[in-house]
Amino acid sequence: MLANDIAPERIVIAGDSAGGGLTLDCLLALKSQGKPQPAGVMLLSPWTDLTGGGDSTQTRADLDPMDSADLLSPMAALYHGAAAVDEPRVSPLFGDLSGWLRCSFR
Repeated sequence: MLANDIAPERIVIAGDSAGGGLTLDCLLALKSQGKPQPAGVMLLSPWTDLTGGGDSTQTRADLDPMDSADLLSPMAALYHGAAAVDEPRVSPLFGDLSGWLRCSFR
């Protein structure tokens, strides 16, 4: 879109689940290349940490019908292939997220 002269302030990227992780990967890639960020991002249950290391994997397991610890590992393996599971492009939580704190909840 940037290559087609669409101004970043007219771009919004959205993603759900693995697509949310890909959206965050896109933002990390733009940031590392020094390119402008889009005007907005909408994430719906994004995959941010495929290591399963967060406490919520256990403490909130009964509230999440889709991503149990038992399901996360095989799904994550399909998603990341040969890449390390803690690689920021796979688990954006481990990337440089500084400067992104412009959240709006509606």
